[in-house]
Amino acid sequence: MASPGNPNSYYIGQECYKPVEKLISDGKEVLIVSPYMDSYYAKFLIEKASGRKIRIISSSMDSEAMKILKRKRPLGPLLAGLVIILSLDYLAYTVGKFSFGFGFLSLLLVISCLLIFKFKKYEVEVKIPREFVHAKMYINEREAIHGSANLTYNGMHKNVEHIEVTREKERVEKLREEFFRLWN
Repeated sequence: MASPGNPNSYYIGQECYKPVEKLISDGKEVLIVSPYMDSYYAKFLIEKASGRKIRIISSSMDSEAMKILKRKRPLGPLLAGLVIILSLDYLAYTVGKFSFGFGFLSLLLVISCLLIFKFKKYEVEVKIPREFVHAKMYINEREAIHGSANLTYNGMHKNVEHIEVTREKERVEKLREEFFRLWN
């Protein structure tokens, strides 16, 4: 474990998820190398993705995880909401009780949607390399974690794993460079 003032620490056990999930939650740009990834962590990444850029290198991601990460934001609920609001507005207008007007509600809906999508903006990119990459790295702007834990539920919560956490700028930058070497 870490000593006071030391920017490096390590963890051996079944709770690797704590520092890894914190790193993902705290970063604006998150870089991940994990040969295996499951749908549990694909969902976690999408939940935490708002306002972030996430790049993932994985040699053997499960198919459900890939579907989750590649899924586009659904327009169905947005369109359904627009149809409902416009229908209610039209109904209120035809009954003659009152109406905000077709244009006003549409404008309100468009502004609301733009604000929602602005705050939900994220980017997730996945690369599957030709050669099998067995490294495990989790990196953001301020810290990096590397060790034996895959980004799977078992790897983070059940298996006994070893990870090292560093906040040393030089080491974080070296691991970022290694990530981009693998990325390209």
